[in-house]
Amino acid sequence: MPAEGFGVRAAPLRESQRLHSALQAPQVDHPALYRDLLRTNRVHWIAEEPPATLVRDKMMECHFRFRHQMALVPCVLTLNQDGTVWVTAVKAVRGLALGQFAVFYKSDECLGSGKILRLGPSAYTLQKGKNRTRVAPEVSSDSPGLHPTP
Repeated sequence: MPAEGFGVRAAPLRESQRLHSALQAPQVDHPALYRDLLRTNRVHWIAEEPPATLVRDKMMECHFRFRHQMALVPCVLTLNQDGTVWVTAVKAVRGLALGQFAVFYKSDECLGSGKILRLGPSAYTLQKGKNRTRVAPEVSSDSPGLHPTP
């Protein structure tokens, strides 16, 4: 839920129990709130075993959600040897958090769920990485003192 104070809209980003603090993104649509990768604990499969396609190929296309009544998100599951899965969303989603449950679906059939243990980098972190590796354009010698902004 967005927080407002001092005339600034913000959204919860993450909490730190160790530091007794909470971080907030400066806007409700800030890139730090979006991620497309997560890892769950060992998945509880409704059929007691992972789907045959996932076992055979170690990957499977399906859908997931992490909030009740949210739209299903297309994803690819990657099965790890320990029964955990990596979930790669086709498009980054807003508001993933540690401790939530990812619930997996094939069509309208619920396959199972797993608790989110690890999150991939945010869209903000990935953008920062791109900016660090970008090469600044060369400045022509006929314009001394002018420097392009990266």
